[in-house]
Amino acid sequence: MKNSLLISAFVVFILAFSYSYAQDKIQVQTPAYVNVSQTAGFLVGQRYSLERIKTEFPDLASRAQIAEMEFNASFQKAEKAITEELRVLLKDKYSEYEKNLKI
Repeated sequence: MKNSLLISAFVVFILAFSYSYAQDKIQVQTPAYVNVSQTAGFLVGQRYSLERIKTEFPDLASRAQIAEMEFNASFQKAEKAITEELRVLLKDKYSEYEKNLKI
């Protein structure tokens, strides 16, 4: 009984390890510019949302302005770094990218 339990546990361990190892090999690496672009899109979306709140809900404009100032204080350095990284990754295609995404 003990041996069969031990063997079963060992088999389960081997199968779990094999499955885990196989999953790691299947994953495809996303190009860096995709991840950086998604982050830039998040920043643009946040700015757009704050502007929309100020326009569509004037009674919330002062709170949105405060949120925008806090957002700028928190993410301004990151936004500059993202912009620079995109320029490096996209090279001559950056100007076209920038036309489509306002940073």
